[in-house]
Amino acid sequence: MTTRIWLDTVVLAALDDAKEVLERLIAEGKQLVIANTALDVRVFQENIDWFEDQLAEGKINIEIWNTPDEMVSKEFFWSSCNMTSEPSTDLYEAVEDFPNKEAILDIADLISVYGMPKGDWVMGPWTPPAPLSPEIAEELGISTASTRTEVLDAAMSQNRFDLFNIYNTGYCTGLATQHNCDALLNVDGSITEIE
Repeated sequence: MTTRIWLDTVVLAALDDAKEVLERLIAEGKQLVIANTALDVRVFQENIDWFEDQLAEGKINIEIWNTPDEMVSKEFFWSSCNMTSEPSTDLYEAVEDFPNKEAILDIADLISVYGMPKGDWVMGPWTPPAPLSPEIAEELGISTASTRTEVLDAAMSQNRFDLFNIYNTGYCTGLATQHNCDALLNVDGSITEIE
C-alpha cells in the first residue's frame, strides 16, 4: 500500500528546499495529501505549473474541508506572506491587498478543478491536537501556552527541529488520520510514521 503523507502548511512554510523534498517523496512513490489550505503554500504558489501537473497525475491530493471562501470567513493568518486576512465572505476580497494575491487565486482555481469536496473523500477518525508538553516547552524556554508559530520560532532559533517535530506530530496526527494518512512531513524533510 502506498504511504500517504499529510502536508501541513506550517511545515511547508518552514521547510528548506520544499519543492525538492516534495519531488523526492513523489519519486519514492509516496502519495501527498493536503486540505484546501494548499491555498497558503508558497512552494505551490511559486511553482503553479508543477503543482498542477502533480494534481493532474494524482501525486498530490487536495481533500477539501472548507471552500476557499469558507476559509476566509474568520480571521486567517497566511504563512505564505505573513499577513492576516480579516473575516470575509469572498476569497478575492480577503486577499485583495496581498502581494501574492494572484498566486492564491490561481491555486483556488486548481482547488475547484482538482480538489475533492468533503463527502467525496473517505474520512478517518479525528482527534484534537495534543498540547505542547511541559518538557518540550521547558527545553525550548517557552510557555506551554505558546502558539505553534512560537514553538517553531523557538525550535529554529535553537536548532532543535527534533523538538518541533515531536510537538507537531502530536498537533497534526488527528488531521492526518482524518485524511487517512499514515505519515507526516517534518520541518527537516524527514517523515514521521503515525502509530
